[in-house]
Amino acid sequence: IVADPETNTDEMLLGQFSVAQTVPDWHLHRLIAYTFGGDMNSRLFRIVRGERGLSYGASCWYEAAGGRVPRDRPAPFTLYTFPSAEHTAEALPLVISLYRELVGGGLTEAELALARKALINSHPFKRDTPQKLLLVELDEALYGIVADDDATNRAKLEAVTAEQLQAELQRTHAPEALEIVLLGDPARLEPIAAALPG
Repeated sequence: IVADPETNTDEMLLGQFSVAQTVPDWHLHRLIAYTFGGDMNSRLFRIVRGERGLSYGASCWYEAAGGRVPRDRPAPFTLYTFPSAEHTAEALPLVISLYRELVGGGLTEAELALARKALINSHPFKRDTPQKLLLVELDEALYGIVADDDATNRAKLEAVTAEQLQAELQRTHAPEALEIVLLGDPARLEPIAAALPG
């Protein structure tokens, strides 16, 4: 818990170490992150903001994919939201519960179809500028990551099943191992944290 008395908005970062970007099934993790918290149709955003109105946004990502840690080592899977102070007590256990549901129950067929389409359609933009082409080459040179061409990316994503994703989630994610960082007023946040199971 980190004090920030200057604002009426709390920030919540929850995470745990998962996989490196060099794993053969990295495309499964791209689907997991996109579906759970990758855009405004994602489960986190839709429920935390759209249905409950607890925060202006909610998202998740693999730190390796963002380039914030070495991509060839296991890296954190991070969940983030920033509720107003009055909603933190409801938002924190909700985010944890949604993550537990994701790992325990996987993705729906509708979620998978939407994510698959988005990741197939956006893939050409990974190489549409000289800078992006250089980044692809650097990833291969530094970390051994060979970026799929568009046809390979499409074939991999179209072959993924919801059952595969659930098995991968249960193999590589453990909600009970979450580390939580809260930014806000400790006097208010410490009782909220203390009320969490475990």
